[in-house]
Amino acid sequence: MNCKPGDLAVIVRSQGNNAGRIVQCVRLHISQAHDVDGVPLLLTASGPRWVIDRPLPGNLQTVPDAILRPLRDSDGEDETLTWAGKPESVAA
Repeated sequence: MNCKPGDLAVIVRSQGNNAGRIVQCVRLHISQAHDVDGVPLLLTASGPRWVIDRPLPGNLQTVPDAILRPLRDSDGEDETLTWAGKPESVAA
């Protein structure tokens, strides 16, 4: 997942002209669907979604985590580097 509860995040991709907008991730969205045991599903077809602090144009109130990038103060290395590793040089 890209974001955590409380994160400010920028929308990096959008079909509804919302790219570049800043939102706050309030909590994970639990869909109205349930699995076979009656447990609410946290995932939708597009993956996990965040309930955001205010509706976006088109009355969107949830946003897929996949299109968000968190905006965090960083005193050190980007957290992505800890799990993805540093890029390697590519020989031409």
